[in-house]
Amino acid sequence: MSEEIFETESSTLDDFDARLEQEEIFTPSPTASPATSPPPPPPPAKKKRKPLSDERKAQLKEQLRKGREKSLASRRRNKKLKEIEKLKKLEEEDKIIMASLKKKKDREQNKDDLLNQIEELKKKLSQKETPAPEEKAPPKVEKPPPPPKETKKEPPKREFKEAPKTQPPPPAQHKPPSEPKALTRRQLARMMRGF
Repeated sequence: MSEEIFETESSTLDDFDARLEQEEIFTPSPTASPATSPPPPPPPAKKKRKPLSDERKAQLKEQLRKGREKSLASRRRNKKLKEIEKLKKLEEEDKIIMASLKKKKDREQNKDDLLNQIEELKKKLSQKETPAPEEKAPPKVEKPPPPPKETKKEPPKREFKEAPKTQPPPPAQHKPPSEPKALTRRQLARMMRGF
């Protein structure tokens, strides 16, 4: 029994080797055979140039000089144009910056003016709340009525003395509120919206 196992194993190995050989024959290898690709053509031979004549050399040098001058002139011109464009751009940016600074300054000036107006109004209001001392007029002294002439005896008339006219009592004064609290900027801005 043990011999059969070994025989079957060896037979399977032989079959496997045979299959590998067949596959190698039918499948081309990844490296192509050199016989199928044509050899590259030889590089063409370079022709030697004729030596340049003195006239041709002078002509080429002149053309080169003119080309360099023209190139230099165009590069200088382009450089100046770029500088001008850059200056214009900077001027526009400066105008924008100045306009924004001016607006900011105007707003601050406007705030200062409004704060000054508020202070003036507060002063006026505090002056109105504190009553000015009233000038006291000297009391009027009434002359006593002249004594009645007695020609006839009549029953005496009752005389009512008028009470001396005094100034009417001043209207009830309200106590001014204690010192008003300082307004915050937000409250101040809300108050100023209507102006």
